[in-house]
Amino acid sequence: MQNRLREVDFIRAFAALSVVAIHVTGSYIYSSSGAFLWNLTMRYAVPLFIILSGFVLFQSEKNKKSFSCVTFWSKRLKKILIPYVLWNMIYMIYFSRHDMVKITGNISGFLKDLGINSLTGKGTYHLYFMLIVLQLYLFYPLIRLAARKYMKTTLLVSFGITLYCQTIIYLGVQNKVAIPQTYIPFFMLLPVWVFFFVFGMYFSSNIESLKEKFVGKYIITGALWAISLMILIIDTKLTKTQEISMKPSVIVYSILSFVFFYCVAYKFANTRNPIGRLLDFLSEQSFLIYFSHVLFLDMVVSFSYIAGFGEYWESSRHQVSLYIATVAVSSLFAYIMSYTPVSLLIGGVHKRHLSNFFNKKTDQNVQI
Repeated sequence: MQNRLREVDFIRAFAALSVVAIHVTGSYIYSSSGAFLWNLTMRYAVPLFIILSGFVLFQSEKNKKSFSCVTFWSKRLKKILIPYVLWNMIYMIYFSRHDMVKITGNISGFLKDLGINSLTGKGTYHLYFMLIVLQLYLFYPLIRLAARKYMKTTLLVSFGITLYCQTIIYLGVQNKVAIPQTYIPFFMLLPVWVFFFVFGMYFSSNIESLKEKFVGKYIITGALWAISLMILIIDTKLTKTQEISMKPSVIVYSILSFVFFYCVAYKFANTRNPIGRLLDFLSEQSFLIYFSHVLFLDMVVSFSYIAGFGEYWESSRHQVSLYIATVAVSSLFAYIMSYTPVSLLIGGVHKRHLSNFFNKKTDQNVQI
């Protein structure tokens, strides 16, 4: 895996773990203050993934003299589109497992529903993110053109667009304004998220100067991160908007989270301990873990009821155990799949393509 910055991989792994935490704690946020706080703290997760997408795309073409839309779309879209459609199908089959006649007795209807779910992001509650990524990839050539010519202006305009869209959602859930009704749900549309993507591109294009400003300043960046988290908590409690991650306070919190996490990850980017190895693996399999974790979260709970101890998970005291179980099963699945060609089709990375950081002589500033 060439041209990778390991600190960015660490952030990606952390984002993947954070997404799992959001979905595990979601069932407990009304019954447990701990779950509420844990869930809210993780709300940077999806914005981080989008920031990293913009960062990595812009970083990967720094030394390229030309850009081909067709080549870009062919390479990037198939890496997401095929797994996205397949996982829509997997979830449709799984959630219909007790009544498979709905599928076997009406194949054409199933395929129609599969198409609708894939187009609208409604297959299951977490696949909307992949629809957002597909839109970002689709419009990347245009965003790239604007950013390369007018980076600061593009950043400012994208901030205004995202702030406006997320404010509409934020006020809409409080019944203060009407949220636009669109075929693809409004919160899944590109304008709602484009600022995070452009910010990643901006950070990538100015990485050396930004390193000088932020790297090593853990106390300042950590304090700003903590303050933004407190503002998010207060905002959420006052407005009772704990079920959404689209609001102005999350925008600020997500950006400061990225800066703080980058500082910390950069410090440990050359670590050679088992935790570093694990983060490498989680980063490279982050898409597959994202796709699959909801399936395994449901399976862990469902099979526990079959085994006679499902009530164990009903108590918020056991949410950490449920989180560990979900991460462990999802990671094990990704590891097993990495030995098979199926891994590439479902969003994973085959073992032969996994990087081996510890067999390379590197220093903290070398791209790998």
